[in-house]
Formats: sequence, C-alpha cells, structure tokens
Amino acid sequence: MSTSSLPPWRLCIPLNDPAILKQCIPGCEEIEERSNGEFAAIMRFEFGQLKARFRGKVHLFDRDPPNGYRLVGEGEGSVAGFAKSSAVVALADTPEGTRLTYQLGANVGGKIAQLGQRLLMSTTKKMQEGGG
Repeated sequence: MSTSSLPPWRLCIPLNDPAILKQCIPGCEEIEERSNGEFAAIMRFEFGQLKARFRGKVHLFDRDPPNGYRLVGEGEGSVAGFAKSSAVVALADTPEGTRLTYQLGANVGGKIAQLGQRLLMSTTKKMQEGGG
C-alpha cells in the first residue's frame, strides 16, 4: 500500500502506460502494448538458485477508472516451465490523498514448481510487501 497526494484520476492514466507498468512490475525487462489493454512482455524472475526468463502477455481487465483494474500475466520459459500471475490494483480517495493497494497471486508449473511452490509464494509475499 502507498499513498500519493495526487487524486485518483491523475494516477489512473499513468498506471495504463507501458513505461510505468514496466517500472511497477517486478522483473519486467520489456513491455509493449499490442492492443487496448493487452501487452507483450518479457519478464525475468529469480527463485532461489533458479533464474528464468518468460515471454508472455499481460492483460488489463475489469477497468474501472479511476478506481483500478485487474492485471493478469502469463508466460512460458523454455526450461523453467510456465508462470501465471495476477494483481488487483485499487485506488481510493482518502483525506490523506490517494491510497493505492494491490493483491498479488501467482501460479507456476514445470521445473519452477518442482523446485518449490513455497519459495515462489514467499517471493510473491515479499513483492507484495514492497521488498522485491
């Protein structure tokens, strides 16, 4: 969670910009808008000793400007397997400014899953708490 002095409508527009999304999505190396709300992306993740690069798509769903949206990503990494993630992003007008909150979720398969779903969930929690 974070707070900004800007009103929600001023934050909502940049949160749809590929350059801003790249900065906000941990591990995002490249992101390019393909159509309204659909992006091609290259992500790099490190799960303990395993380092993986995924090519995939990011979609923005349930857009409700200026209140937020749902972001869903999915990708495949050659040896690593696949990864799916989601984030619900919410903007709320408060007396202190705009409060931005998000909830993350992730699911993996392949070698990453074999090496530790618990490690992934720990990493996801760390990201959600702002440490990753």
